[in-house]
Amino acid sequence: MILDGVSLVVLYNRTVNFNHGTAEMKAEFSTLQSQNADFKDKIFKLLNVGRDSAVSGDHKLIEDKNPQYLEINSKWSYASGQ
Repeated sequence: MILDGVSLVVLYNRTVNFNHGTAEMKAEFSTLQSQNADFKDKIFKLLNVGRDSAVSGDHKLIEDKNPQYLEINSKWSYASGQ
């Protein structure tokens, strides 16, 4: 009986430690994603000097400051027939 209680406490501690570890990894992953996006943006700006205005001028395009995107609420809505 005592051994069962001790094993449950050990199992609980491992579960909590695992959950904390995954939360830390998610936070680190999020940070790395934002750093990666910043890095890609800097590279794109270095490689794309003057091309944006040339392309937009040729096709009479304007920059949209507040774009509106199509959003689908259900991931598999087309498969469920809704």
